[in-house]
Amino acid sequence: MSARKMHLAAYVFVPSSHFVGMWQHPFTQTNFTDRALYENLARTLEQGRFDLAFMPDQLGIPGTYEDSFRSVLTRGARGVIHFDPTLVLQAMAGVTNRLGLAGTLSTTFYPPYHLARLLGSLDLLSGGRAAWNIVTTADPAAAANFGHTEMPGHDERYEIADEVLEATSALWSSWDPDAMVMDRERGVFIEPDKVHRVDYQGQYVQVRGPLTLPPSPQGRPVFMQAGASDRGRDFAARWAEVVFLIQNNPDDMRAVRADIRARAEKLGRDPDGLKFLPAVQVILGETAGVARERQRAMEAMVDPALAIGLFSELVKADLSSLPPEMNYRDALQETAYQGTAARGSAQMVLKAIDRDDLSLAEAATLYSTSHFSPQLVGSPVDVADRLQEMFESEACDGFVITPIHLPGSFEEFVRGVIPELQRRSLFRTEYEGSTLRDVLNLGPLRRA
Repeated sequence: MSARKMHLAAYVFVPSSHFVGMWQHPFTQTNFTDRALYENLARTLEQGRFDLAFMPDQLGIPGTYEDSFRSVLTRGARGVIHFDPTLVLQAMAGVTNRLGLAGTLSTTFYPPYHLARLLGSLDLLSGGRAAWNIVTTADPAAAANFGHTEMPGHDERYEIADEVLEATSALWSSWDPDAMVMDRERGVFIEPDKVHRVDYQGQYVQVRGPLTLPPSPQGRPVFMQAGASDRGRDFAARWAEVVFLIQNNPDDMRAVRADIRARAEKLGRDPDGLKFLPAVQVILGETAGVARERQRAMEAMVDPALAIGLFSELVKADLSSLPPEMNYRDALQETAYQGTAARGSAQMVLKAIDRDDLSLAEAATLYSTSHFSPQLVGSPVDVADRLQEMFESEACDGFVITPIHLPGSFEEFVRGVIPELQRRSLFRTEYEGSTLRDVLNLGPLRRA
């Protein structure tokens, strides 16, 4: 019997996921603007006892490749369709009772009061099941869409994020839990002495408060973060409760997990209060041979031009004028890429595909088919074996499952892999507690 249970999140990203050809997969349901797609997916995830659905976000259509967004629109790249995550998650909340709901929102472009109110609303209306995937946003297209003539520097974005987290945390604590009494006999709706101004004054952020909402059953949304740079790790150590990892092998996962846990402990936090969930791409088949055939078919769907376009977005340099057969290292040297674009994430991906013999097209295709994170290819038993090995080696506390087709990848996982994990006592058979904080076993929230 395993006392420690893994946590599972579902990566919900359309029209393309970490596998860029997802929308072209014959099993993918392409009704991406239909609420029913997300409601049915939520039901599947809750049936499988997933901890949470996790929605990334982009605030602009990518336009680095060919200095235009025509190519990504034509080929259906990541970022061409994005709802406000909180609205989709609210729809998913309406058809579930326990599934956690993690939305990505930017500290660079959203004011803290708006963030606190938006996420606080989702948290309250879902019964305490919300999580906030905190991003600082490195996308020039997002800056242009929000009226910024230039982006703050990498480290400055984290300075802003620290202040935004301080301010939103203060807003979520501006009501005492028992402030709303609704006492008809006394004619008192809210005890005014139990609602407090915030008066937060930072270098970048100023907020008076209080918030216009009482706290949710879990106090505030769970904090999730994926920063990979040194500054991002400091931020995770201070704030994150769930850390989303992009590492392509267990040794690197263990190293990052140990590093951030040590940083958190130095700040006075219990390192067990952080859950580390790396992305893994699961390709299932009835047998290992069938799964490998599906992997080959999946990789054949990738348009090389789209792959190079996405690679251009990663390194923040237009690679369209360079021959696809050119060595990818030489290609990067011929562009403006200096190793600082999207700092941690770009360097992490480039490390994962670190081979001298790769052409630009080959490197881009590896990126577009999620070779920067583990690919688990095989039968449900094979996949469960790999998950168990990584989990029990303490490389992580669970996984973010990325699909190759939607929603079928998750349906296959729930039918095949979940029962195998449960049989091994590695995963829950029922939810414990009612809030996401309960489900993640994070312990009680310390009020700011």
